[in-house]
Amino acid sequence: MIHEKLGWLSQYRDLLVQWHEFINVVKSVEGYIRFTGIYPGCHIDLKGQLDMDLTTRRANNVRNELVCFVEQLSLDAIDGERLLGSSEIIESVIGKLKSFEQDQSGSGFTGMLLSLPAMLSRTTQDVIKKALESVPTKKVFGWVKENIGQSVQSKKKEVLSIVKKTEQKWDDNQAAYVG
Repeated sequence: MIHEKLGWLSQYRDLLVQWHEFINVVKSVEGYIRFTGIYPGCHIDLKGQLDMDLTTRRANNVRNELVCFVEQLSLDAIDGERLLGSSEIIESVIGKLKSFEQDQSGSGFTGMLLSLPAMLSRTTQDVIKKALESVPTKKVFGWVKENIGQSVQSKKKEVLSIVKKTEQKWDDNQAAYVG
């Protein structure tokens, strides 16, 4: 019964083995880079991680091509540097920042960017206290204004305020004609 229904798959046995090996190689590379990041010489360590018995020439070619690709990426990293191998970390950090921004309603997302280092590092109460005492809020606002500029949200609020004032004046002028 099963052979009648699925027997046709046997003609794809070799391709299925090859595809299975492709998937294993790609998942292994992806997992390694996601976990370790990109750093000088990481392709050598990756090659050691990919020491799997592959039965197909094409799967071996895929493995070699991926190792070469990672080697090219590693050329951008300088000694002692580790580049992100996945956007998951960035997405997580942005999510954390958005969550924090909601708790600080009205402060705006753009200016909150300066809080990222404090959120992502291990700090003590003493370090935070010294930082808050040594950098006045006025100086932080000045730095944000000079280096980041006005946020899109605050520009929208400004435009809406102007539109409302204009509409109100127009309504007042219309009421004067009627009355």
